[in-house]
Amino acid sequence: MALYECTLAVEQGADWTQSFTIASPDPSGLNAWDQMVYYNFTGAQVRMQVRQSFDATSTQYLILTSSPAAGITLQSMAAPDGPAAPAFNNTVTVTITAAQSLAIPAGENWYDAFVDWGSGGTGGAGTHTRLLNGSFQVVQSNTR
Repeated sequence: MALYECTLAVEQGADWTQSFTIASPDPSGLNAWDQMVYYNFTGAQVRMQVRQSFDATSTQYLILTSSPAAGITLQSMAAPDGPAAPAFNNTVTVTITAAQSLAIPAGENWYDAFVDWGSGGTGGAGTHTRLLNGSFQVVQSNTR
């Protein structure tokens, strides 16, 4: 089960960027910043695939990774009210180029993104977590 399920919509032939600040409510109530616990992606690697269906043997249209840097970046995000959120990589930004989105067939496809926690971070050394998954909608473009 993914930490977050969401539908992503991309216009075919257009550049697309989406950032996800990964946090969950602080069950202890001890976290002063917005009562949230932020995931620490320091030392982690994130990979994402877009496929024709959720079936792992279906046609694969796109692979993005954070290391090597290929469409995914991990960064710290400032809090909405000004002060910095915790000083670690807590935001995953996914970028798809116009050429990449043009190569994906219009319609409903599927994606998921996994974290390899590497040497530590929130998930613990050596563990893997499905971070995001859901429908990946590609809206057909008539203009070329």
